[in-house]
Amino acid sequence: AGGELTEAAARKISLKVESMPQADLESNEILLIVGLRNQSNYVLSSREIGRIFLSYHWISDEKTANQHDGLRSHLPHDIWPNESARCTVRIHLPPTVGKWHLQVRLLQEGVRWHEGPGYEKGMPPELLFEYRSDGKIRYLPEF
Repeated sequence: AGGELTEAAARKISLKVESMPQADLESNEILLIVGLRNQSNYVLSSREIGRIFLSYHWISDEKTANQHDGLRSHLPHDIWPNESARCTVRIHLPPTVGKWHLQVRLLQEGVRWHEGPGYEKGMPPELLFEYRSDGKIRYLPEF
């Protein structure tokens, strides 16, 4: 652990949503279980120098509003090369009512978000949510 996670190493880390999102309206959060598989030669850690986290972006359905740089969720433990782990991602509700796309991403604090072309294994498909005016949030599985 420690040091910069290179782009080549980050491209060998895969993320997969493993459960239905669960809304916790008391804490204004959504909890999402993501499977992380580390096929790089780098030990992933949220507690050492070069800390690695899971986070997210909200993108409005009309693509007119974005909320980047979401909460950081720690890895459950150091994840060694060729090891997998189930991670809980804590997500604040979207900033306003409407339909929102959720993008879960891996990042190294102070270095980069590991996303874009070449990072497809580490970018699970977007999830679509509807944040209603009555304060409830609904996952739209038909998306």
